[in-house]
Amino acid sequence: MRLLPALVLLVCSACPAWAQVEAPTRLRLTWENDLFAGRDAHYTNGAALAFSGRLDPSLLPGLLDADRAEWELEVGQQIYTPEDTSTADAGPGARPYAGYAYVSLGVLRRHQRRALADRIRLTLGLVGPTSGAEVAHELAHDLTGSTPAEGWAHQLRDEPTLGIRYALSQRLARAHAFGLDADITADVEVALGTVSTHASAGGTLRFGLNVPDEYSAPPRGPRCAAT
Repeated sequence: MRLLPALVLLVCSACPAWAQVEAPTRLRLTWENDLFAGRDAHYTNGAALAFSGRLDPSLLPGLLDADRAEWELEVGQQIYTPEDTSTADAGPGARPYAGYAYVSLGVLRRHQRRALADRIRLTLGLVGPTSGAEVAHELAHDLTGSTPAEGWAHQLRDEPTLGIRYALSQRLARAHAFGLDADITADVEVALGTVSTHASAGGTLRFGLNVPDEYSAPPRGPRCAAT
């Protein structure tokens, strides 16, 4: 447990003073829902709003020789329910009703020549009724005419959360053919916290029209994205 305070100090030292942070240049909205599945089960809804902007790489520790850097501030909410929401008590072994609200601050660095990027993110959150999940879930069901869930009286109690994540990405290949772009990226991540502690490795394949090249010259002007 002594490692967590050290990591918190590390991410705080990686963030420059607010007076040195550029204004946001990108807005990202994310919405995830099991609406198309036709019923609530486990992770039933998630929404997040994130703002990000450029940073001077020289302001950050030199663990990675970065050409570009960005900051990101995100706020979000997640809702979890058991598979059976028709009764007040879903039974032993069922996923409990839970709401999770959080705010996170992250720093992303990119090295253009190596096509290498790393990200460190500190997240503060709250699990429990104060997250507003019950109100949001009931409102969504009222708007869609869905059957209300009966077990929110048994949701997890209020509890603060803290987490930190570090991820490293390496772009392995990028191609352009027949008017389409494609790239392949390998990723590793380590997370430590009260909500999730894990290590993972994976990859991402993207292809389509105008797939952004994050390792080219930085774009100018504000951008907006929804996922």
